[in-house]
Amino acid sequence: MGHRQHEEASSLWRPRYWLTWLGLVLWRLFSALPLRILWLLGGGLGMILYALLHARRRVAVRNIERCFPDRSESDHRTLVRRHFRAVGRAIFDAGVAAWSSSDRLRQLVHVEGLDRLQSARAAGQPIILLAPHFVLLPICALYLAELEPVIAMYKRLKNQVLHKGYRRACTGESTSSRLLDWILGKRRRAFNLELVEHRQGLRPIVHALRAGIPFYYLPDQDLGRRHSEFVPFFGIPAATVTAVSGFAKLSKATVILCWASQKPLGAGYELNFSEPLGGFPSQSEAEDALRINRCIESVVADIPDQYFWLHKRFKTRPPGEAAFYD
Repeated sequence: MGHRQHEEASSLWRPRYWLTWLGLVLWRLFSALPLRILWLLGGGLGMILYALLHARRRVAVRNIERCFPDRSESDHRTLVRRHFRAVGRAIFDAGVAAWSSSDRLRQLVHVEGLDRLQSARAAGQPIILLAPHFVLLPICALYLAELEPVIAMYKRLKNQVLHKGYRRACTGESTSSRLLDWILGKRRRAFNLELVEHRQGLRPIVHALRAGIPFYYLPDQDLGRRHSEFVPFFGIPAATVTAVSGFAKLSKATVILCWASQKPLGAGYELNFSEPLGGFPSQSEAEDALRINRCIESVVADIPDQYFWLHKRFKTRPPGEAAFYD
């Protein structure tokens, strides 16, 4: 190990990361348990998070109240609690995705609409996979990466242990820490997931699309006013990125929505692929953004507790409008 790598490895042992290390060890141990047990444990963990994460609970309450104004206050409270239980389960589910064998993951995941993805591939079309912020993003991404190479953009995590662990779990690359490599284990599956940081720009993405590698993209991020249009999401003006239209135009890609959901009582997961969005992109980036939001709304209607309501989706407001989150 070189001097620089030694310094990086040593920095991961700072006291601020000790709880992270403990969490990783426990996370791996729990991931080996049967899914039905993790379902129960995850629900309990979710209620602990509900009690402790006051600020994020307020975000979820605000989002749900505004997105479902026709529901009663009691329904809102129930949905918030169900969402926290889904988040608690998703924490364990991410461990299942990272550490399960290929055989176990295939047994746990039921796929709907895979033929739609395969048809686009057989036609030689570049593919953009839109993955909205549902709680099972890790299951969705890692299962896809088992099927074929995938490229995705991500934002660098501030916690360096989690950042390096995240990259290793996704790509299998070694870290500067032998302990972290040991905890995450050797690559038991050939994850073909390439990660590109936002600061690297768009060139790697366009190059990958033109080379036939599907682009896995989160379309419902609030990245501010730049490169966004304010279009309704559940009837609320939301800063919605227009990059999907640009990528589709540059690469002439087929656009398909994909999402994963938790089955009840730990029965496994379901991974879905939508029909390709016909006539996409249009001549209007705003119309394209609105269409994507409506597609996401239709999925949320089926599994409202599993959309990531803890995310400040409406943080950026149109000029002159008051802050959404107090």
